[in-house]
This record gives sequence, C-alpha cells and structure tokens, in this order.
Amino acid sequence: MVGKNEKGQSTIEFILTFSFAIGISFLFISQTLNLTIGFLVHYGTYMGGRTFLTHDNSSNELSSVLATAGNAAKESFARYGLTRFDIKPVVEVISPEQGTSLFSGITAQYQRLLTPYKMVGGGKKATYHSEGFLGKEPTRNQCFQLTCTAMGLSACTEAKDITLFDNGC
Repeated sequence: MVGKNEKGQSTIEFILTFSFAIGISFLFISQTLNLTIGFLVHYGTYMGGRTFLTHDNSSNELSSVLATAGNAAKESFARYGLTRFDIKPVVEVISPEQGTSLFSGITAQYQRLLTPYKMVGGGKKATYHSEGFLGKEPTRNQCFQLTCTAMGLSACTEAKDITLFDNGC
C-alpha cells in the first residue's frame, strides 16, 4: 500500500492556528480599547460635572451662571480630545433648575463598534452612556426624614433622639 502524500499538512495547520490566535488577539485588543476609551469618557464627564458645580462667574443672575458654567463644563470635557478615537460624544449639561433631574452635572453619549468582527459583535455599533453627577449624597435633613420614616414615625422633629446614620446615609 502506498502512503498518502502529506506534504504541506503542517503548513496548513500552522496557518489555521496562527490566524485563530491573531483573531483572538485583535478581539482582545479591541475590547481593551473600548474599555480604555470608556474610562476616558467617564473621567471627562466627571471633570465636566465637577467644573459645572464649582464654576463661578461672579454674577448674581442664575441664568447667566448656569450658561457660563455649562459652557465651561463642555470645554472641560472637550479637553480630553475624544475625537482622535473617532467618536463624537453628545454632551448634555443637566441642572436641577431645568426640572429634569434632581442632580447636577453632565452626561455624554457616544456610539462605537463593539468589535471589528461581524461574526462576534454583529457589526453594529453599541451605545455607551456616561454620567458625571456629583453631590448625589442626600442632605442631613433628608437622612433624618428617611430614618424617621423607616422607624414608622409619622412626625419627625428635632427633639427626637435619632442617629442620622441608621439607614446608611
């Protein structure tokens, strides 16, 4: 019986294995870039929210203060140069005076491919959202009222002996 000619068998196996290993490496790199860009966007929203809350333009008019603080927050976010990663985030400034939220800060939303491979991620863009709200902690009075409510008390007064940290405030 004559043996089969197996010339090139190891070359084909090497090419298949090598291409699979390279594909997994590129998938890992793309996921790492998505995470890194996400961290950068989140840090930018944090700094923009911080700028918004601490900005002072020495004006007594609230609308003027909010307008300049909002512009300063957007400029602070733009300093991180996210356009070099081919993303164009939509930045929105949110303040309690608008009546849409209890919190103050900025939000950023952008889209990016989940992976470069259509087989793995479907070739569709994922929508990422980041919030930079600061001052989310409740006030002392809110903690006092929440503690009284949790204890089943209907009327809370300053005369009650309540530790404000009973409910994790």
